[in-house]
Amino acid sequence: MGYKKEDFFSSEILIVFGHFLLTIVFIIPFVMALTLWKHRDVIDRTDMIATYGFLTKGYRSEYFYWEIITMYRKSILVVGSIFMNFDPFLSVR
Repeated sequence: MGYKKEDFFSSEILIVFGHFLLTIVFIIPFVMALTLWKHRDVIDRTDMIATYGFLTKGYRSEYFYWEIITMYRKSILVVGSIFMNFDPFLSVR
């Protein structure tokens, strides 16, 4: 009894997918949150709005972090829907 080629291939895909998922879903929003937190006192300056305005444009300056929370919420929903699809009982379809 040995390993099948399909088992090895699927485990490689899961390892690559896991690293990609970790980077996109958790690390990038975390780095963005740290950057916004570092500049939270000067977030209203024109140069900061030009740089980080795509994250803070729709919010008042005291709620600069809300877009990061929204990103995490969306990421959790996407990850949940991907993993729920493997189990037919938990699948949306």
